[in-house]
Amino acid sequence: MCCCLWLLFCAPQVQAAARLVVLPVDALEVVRLLGGMPQVVGVAQHAAGRNALLPEAAGIPGVGKGFAPNLETIAALAPDVLVAWKGYPGPELERRLAPFGIRVLRLDMHLPENLAAGVRILAGLLGEDAVVRGEAYLRWTRQTEARLRAAIPEDAARPTVLAEHFAPDRLAGPGSALFALTLKAGGRNLAAELRSASSPVSMEWVVERNPDVVIKSVALSSLDTAKGLAQLEKARGELLALPGWKDLPAARKGRVYAFSSDILGGPRWVVGMAALVAAFYPEAADKADAQALHNEYLHLFQGDGAGGALAAP
Repeated sequence: MCCCLWLLFCAPQVQAAARLVVLPVDALEVVRLLGGMPQVVGVAQHAAGRNALLPEAAGIPGVGKGFAPNLETIAALAPDVLVAWKGYPGPELERRLAPFGIRVLRLDMHLPENLAAGVRILAGLLGEDAVVRGEAYLRWTRQTEARLRAAIPEDAARPTVLAEHFAPDRLAGPGSALFALTLKAGGRNLAAELRSASSPVSMEWVVERNPDVVIKSVALSSLDTAKGLAQLEKARGELLALPGWKDLPAARKGRVYAFSSDILGGPRWVVGMAALVAAFYPEAADKADAQALHNEYLHLFQGDGAGGALAAP
């Protein structure tokens, strides 16, 4: 198998594809903004429940769980390309699909640093119109990131940050999208010393480091705004109810935030960056309006698709 930086692709070059099966939801969202949903013939079962942002997915055949798809179903759909994660499913994917002439494209598009290359690769599969759409999206992303960086006060002290993944007591560290975003937003992430994308820690460890800001990532079950806000508030409350968390200075100062995981990686990562900039530097909040930026993204690239709750408080 050839290896080029973060991308693993079993072909000497990327060729156009008429039929795709897409397992990662973030890659499917990119395919949609590129206008390529008519070329998708199979999706992971998780995508079918994302009908607010990916309404077409409910009508596309499911191929089972993303990390453990049904390979017989995939083969029967006869795609040209299967899009998967860099490490999941394992290498048996290439071995078992090769006899059917199905190429495997591995993209970790939840990581901000991978988006530009991933968008261009997918656009190359989907055709000239997709290339134009992709370059427009990447231009918007670059310009938005530059504006957000300029909004960070130059003379302000960088706040120390800890960010918790979906599971309690697991912090986002190097190699995770959430960790990368905290750095882009001007934070000093204390989990850098852990040297792992997701690490369990004790309350004693957290108390010793005494972060200025705590971020909780929440996978929302609904994009309905009222339901989403309730879920975010509940997740934040559950975190603060754990022994020790409410006694942190960050909690006493109201600097514990819950954010939708949808904006903390993938094609909407600049929306997450805006939310984090506003959390880290309240004085810059008027220049880092995540809700307005999210609406702009939906209008420009997703046909005014679902809005929904982004943050609490």
